[in-house]
Amino acid sequence: MPLQLPNPPSGTSELIAQALRRVASAGGAAERVTQVDDPSLLGAALPHRVYHIGSDDIVNGLKLEQAELTAWRYLIVYGQQVIAATELACDASGENLQFSSLDTGPFAQATRDVVGRAETLPEVIAGSYELRVVKAPSVYAMAVWLKNLTGPDDIVIPMQPESVATGFSPASGGGASTEQSPESFLGGLRPAASTSGRFDSSPSDDTGSVGAGVSTPTPTPTPTPTPTSTPTPPRFPPDTFNRQAFIKSYANLVARTWVDNRYLQELLANPQPTLVQAGLRMVPGAVLRIIQHELTGMGRMEDQVNAWIEGARTGLYDLFLPIKPRGIEVSGGAAEGGDACCCCSPCCCCT
Repeated sequence: MPLQLPNPPSGTSELIAQALRRVASAGGAAERVTQVDDPSLLGAALPHRVYHIGSDDIVNGLKLEQAELTAWRYLIVYGQQVIAATELACDASGENLQFSSLDTGPFAQATRDVVGRAETLPEVIAGSYELRVVKAPSVYAMAVWLKNLTGPDDIVIPMQPESVATGFSPASGGGASTEQSPESFLGGLRPAASTSGRFDSSPSDDTGSVGAGVSTPTPTPTPTPTPTSTPTPPRFPPDTFNRQAFIKSYANLVARTWVDNRYLQELLANPQPTLVQAGLRMVPGAVLRIIQHELTGMGRMEDQVNAWIEGARTGLYDLFLPIKPRGIEVSGGAAEGGDACCCCSPCCCCT
């Protein structure tokens, strides 16, 4: 029979509509999602739950059914074309939804491709399977999880989007884009998971405070606002923003994108969790705009700092992401999540 789709909580459609209205003014790829010839053809399709599994979970042999439920995910379609995917963060019961992210990267279409393939599997045709997605951000892995509703034999199909051709080569478990058991999938991720936790790029300052590290758990979202209201994310208390730690984390993030294309693609595909792991905090329910650009030498680091402070007030963040100039070398530590050399990182030339 066809893949089973779970019933999302009430109010989900209105929450997605609110999110799309908010990103309509964000510019860049996010704006292009809503700037279409016939908005009436925009829709949200294929609802499914998203589960998260961390490096420690993989190394310690956690079962897939023990993965943490973190979000509901929809494909945003324009007619028959998949143009994005959106996630709504949820609590452990799948309730209290709040807009989390809009992904215009390759994993949106990859989801549709893998689902189309899954629907032709003899096991799926003859059985009853629920569509899910599992993410392992620390090893750049994302897969469709076909949960068997009548037995123990689940099926996992890793996603291998077109970005592999550009140098992004995520860990894929027991075989790239092949149907496999949960045990084979997680076993194939174990070597990469073992090495991903060997460094900690968490920012620190003289007071001893430490930012988010690689294994930062997903925070519990706050309750969803009523459908008739426009969400106004709470701003951080002024004393929680550490300017020095933010600049250090931001510089390391940009430097790492210059030396690790896999990390750059992960940032573009899954921006908010990647930023949290890098130590760049955002208020719950925020919208993120990534602005890629050439370095001009005219910008100031203070512009990025102010943009982040403003994002905490408005819920709309700008991340300036400069493209690596030719002839610039970055210290090797940045590739492993360590500190970039100050003289060759974007810490003083953010735009």
